[in-house]
Amino acid sequence: MNDSRGHPAGDEILGLVAAAIRSNLRAQDLASRYGGDEFVVFLADCPVERALPIMERIRAVVAGVTAASGSTVTASVGLALSAEGDAQLDDLVRTADDALLSVKRSGKNQLLVAETV
Repeated sequence: MNDSRGHPAGDEILGLVAAAIRSNLRAQDLASRYGGDEFVVFLADCPVERALPIMERIRAVVAGVTAASGSTVTASVGLALSAEGDAQLDDLVRTADDALLSVKRSGKNQLLVAETV
């Protein structure tokens, strides 16, 4: 976005995406920009059967974001789960990032679930 439409357009998209994410989280959840055009969402005390609909809704809402310039975006989502609930934060982030990269390589605008090892 920054290269094709300039930094103001990129900043606008980031703000719209952040608002779309934030509006679909529960009070106990946390979202943060991870870097570039990536965000991290922490779903507190959230089993997979509740996490999947939340993240799928976020993916769909982000895909509906349209900037004033007419630019649109999609969301590729890597969701990391800890079966025992005791995974280290670094392991969860690495697992989610690996899943995200797999999604991006396989066509984008999808959600992939991965479990920490």
